[in-house]
Amino acid sequence: MRNLIIRLLITTTFILFSFSLFSQKTINYSGGMFYGYGLYKVDNQFTNTNAHSNTIGGRMGIYLHKNFFTTIMGNRLTLNYSNNSNIRKTYFGVSGEYVYDIKHFQLGIGIWSGAGVIKGMHISQIENNHISDADFFSERFLYAFPYCQLTYKMSDKFHLISLIDYAPAFSNTSKSKLEGINFRIGLMFNRRH
Repeated sequence: MRNLIIRLLITTTFILFSFSLFSQKTINYSGGMFYGYGLYKVDNQFTNTNAHSNTIGGRMGIYLHKNFFTTIMGNRLTLNYSNNSNIRKTYFGVSGEYVYDIKHFQLGIGIWSGAGVIKGMHISQIENNHISDADFFSERFLYAFPYCQLTYKMSDKFHLISLIDYAPAFSNTSKSKLEGINFRIGLMFNRRH
C-alpha cells in the first residue's frame, strides 16, 4: 500500500510538471545546487547510533502557478560512524511545493517523493591499519517526505535558498533504517522564457 501511494505521488507530480511545460505562455525556471548537514539515527544489523551527515544535491523546477512550484530534486548523503564505517544514501525524485512571497523572501512547504539506493560498509575490525573484517550492503528504496524552504531573493536572477527536510524511518529500507533531519543551503538561478 505504501509503495502504491508513493508511486501515485511521483506520477501525479510528473504529470503536473509535464503539463505545465505546454500550458504556460511564460515559463519561470529555477535551478541550482546546495550543500548541507544532517543529524540521523542509524539502525541496522551492525549498529544503533546517532550520526552526522554531509549532503550535496540540486534541484531544477518551474512555477505551475504563482503559488505552486514543482521540481526534480536529488541528494547524495554520506554518514560516517564508528571505525570509519559509512552509509551513502543517494536519492532522486519530484516534488510539489506551495510557495508564498513576502517582499524579498519566499516561504515554501512541500512533499518530495522518489526512489534511491542505500550503500554501506561496516568495518568490524582493523589490524595494522588494514581492514581485516568488513560487511557491504546495498538496498533500493522508495520515499515520500515533507520539506520546507526559505528563500532570500538577492535579485531577479539569483536567490539564496535554505531547505529543511525530515526523512522518517518508514521511507527507507528494511536493512538500514535512517531517520533524521537535513539542513541545506544553496544558490538558485532563475530565468524566464
